[in-house]
Parts: sequence; structure tokens; C-alpha cells
Amino acid sequence: DKAYTGNVASIIDKEVKKIVDDCYTDAKRILTENMDVLHSCASLLLEKERISREEFEALFKNEEVENL
Repeated sequence: DKAYTGNVASIIDKEVKKIVDDCYTDAKRILTENMDVLHSCASLLLEKERISREEFEALFKNEEVENL
């Protein structure tokens, strides 16, 4: 037995799609706005394989991370 009707299921599906679409849009915007940090992080990870929280946060502040 279904706990709810097809109409309710359709409403739930639409709401879930809206939430997923909104989250996708937000994630894409955040990545686009921080593309320089993303590239810096990738380069640093290729060099060091692991970075600390302080090093990661420094990337957002445009600080020199080699001395951390």
C-alpha cells in the first residue's frame, strides 16, 4: 500500500527537484566565484598531496601558504 496518493507524490517530487536544482545552482555559483581558489588548491594538493585547514583557509585570504 502506498502511504500517499499519486498527487501527493507528484508534489513531493516537484519539491525535491526544486531543492536539488537550487542546491546545484548555489554550488555552481560558489565554485565559479572561487575558481581562482579552486585552482590554487588543486595546484597545492598536487605539490603536497595533503594540506592543513590553515593552508586551505589561507587560499581564500590570498595569503602565502608555503610558510604554513
